[in-house]
Parts: sequence; structure tokens; C-alpha cells
Amino acid sequence: MAKEVLVRYFNIIRGITGKSEEKIRLNDEAVLSDLLFHLVDIYGQSFEKYIFNDKRELNSYIHLARKGQLNTVSLEQKINNDDEYYLFVALSGG
Repeated sequence: MAKEVLVRYFNIIRGITGKSEEKIRLNDEAVLSDLLFHLVDIYGQSFEKYIFNDKRELNSYIHLARKGQLNTVSLEQKINNDDEYYLFVALSGG
């Protein structure tokens, strides 16, 4: 049985995807890295280079919130059905 999650995109990430949000279906055993690499498959190299560094770790300026909670996120965190993720770039300055 597949899981469905909602991914919301903000700022530069929205520009890369051309969408503000979308629902993604993943297998039952999916973890957060599976979701992100699935998005790489959809949006290609420009998305991948923005999200990941050369070691395939999240770039330091990428933030990922789950259900509105901005926590330290592990790429091995299990995804639950109906989870909602916010993917955005940290902005600085003032």
C-alpha cells in the first residue's frame, strides 16, 4: 500500500518546481531521503544541485519542516501517510 504526502514549496524551490504544492505517493517503507530523491527524479539536476551537496547531504541553507515543525530532520526519518512537508531556502539579511 502506498503513502501519500503533501509537499509545499517556498521561495526559490517554488521557482524550480513551478508549483506551490503537490501530493507525492511513496511506498510504505519510504523515508525522507526517498521523498527527496523522488523529487530529484521529477525536477532534475537543477533541483538536486540546489537541495544536496556533493556528499548527497542536504545543503545547509535548505530547511525542511514536517507538519509545520522546523526540527532537526534526519534523511532516514520514516514518512507517515498524510504527512505534510515544507521545503524552503533559509533567507538571510534584513
